[in-house]
Amino acid sequence: MNKRSNWLIVSLLLTGLVLLVACGGQQTGEEQTLFVGPNLVECTGVAPQMCMQVKDTPDGEYRLFYDQIEGFTFEEGYEYELRVRVEPVENAPADASSLKYTLVEEVSKTPVSAATSQPAAEGDVKTLYVGPELVDCVGVGPQQCMQVKENPGDEYTLFYQQIDGFTFEPGYEYELLVRVTTVENPPADGSSLQYTLVDVVSQTPVTAGATAVETDQAASLVGPLWQAQTIQGTAVLPDTEVTAVFGEDGSLGGSAGCNTYTTSYQVNGSNITIGLPASTQQLCTEPAGIMEQETDFLTSALPSAATFRINGSSLEIMTAGGQIAVLANRIP
Repeated sequence: MNKRSNWLIVSLLLTGLVLLVACGGQQTGEEQTLFVGPNLVECTGVAPQMCMQVKDTPDGEYRLFYDQIEGFTFEEGYEYELRVRVEPVENAPADASSLKYTLVEEVSKTPVSAATSQPAAEGDVKTLYVGPELVDCVGVGPQQCMQVKENPGDEYTLFYQQIDGFTFEPGYEYELLVRVTTVENPPADGSSLQYTLVDVVSQTPVTAGATAVETDQAASLVGPLWQAQTIQGTAVLPDTEVTAVFGEDGSLGGSAGCNTYTTSYQVNGSNITIGLPASTQQLCTEPAGIMEQETDFLTSALPSAATFRINGSSLEIMTAGGQIAVLANRIP
């Protein structure tokens, strides 16, 4: 084979290699704009980690970004506008993202002053579930409170504070990630905790019929004689009667087993608060333990009430932690 033939073969090989590189370097995927916030925040993916906060529009809400952007180096204290390429990842591992993000262009990098920047990652991040309605409550004065719970199966409790960065819209149930930080030297009428929105995980519309159930429960509470079966998980002593009657005027009274008592209560949806009762001062000696039972009922069980639920002829009054403070049956 002569030299000319050798050069021809080499030329063809080089041409093929160039074409192969050119084809392999073709860009795929879609381009999009991401706005990146100035701070990393704690988040949990496969394990606890630090996440960027991103949004699709300048006026949108930041959401947690669990991935990395190839070619982009994050520097805290700046807001970024980025053009990124988003490509699907074939056969992605179960614990990895199905999308790959690659930096196309850093459109802008704007320094954020300490006064306007979100605080560095401090405090605990927790999940709060927010109910679909505001309810009347009394803090420093009469106000409207959100209803929150920490687990989907819990009962809602009143939330007397605000969540910075969160705008409540009635008619939706929310799952939120919030950061809870300690407030140094809070005012006497203020909370020692500050809540800041990290992410709106979900916003689910609720039909009007869902709240009607709570209204029916409140109406069923009023009027009947309720007889306690257990007090803080302990069965009521034989031959004793512990009762309660809820009045339409917010009054509550009945027998504590030995003495009669009276107090007041307030209901908001499925939430209930009961004041510390006043009672007569009779002393009973039988059956054994009757006065201890009465003390538990009046000074511990009733004042700990946070929520209630009626199932048929059964009434459950529960603490903020979900424990049953009083289990009672309706007496016909």
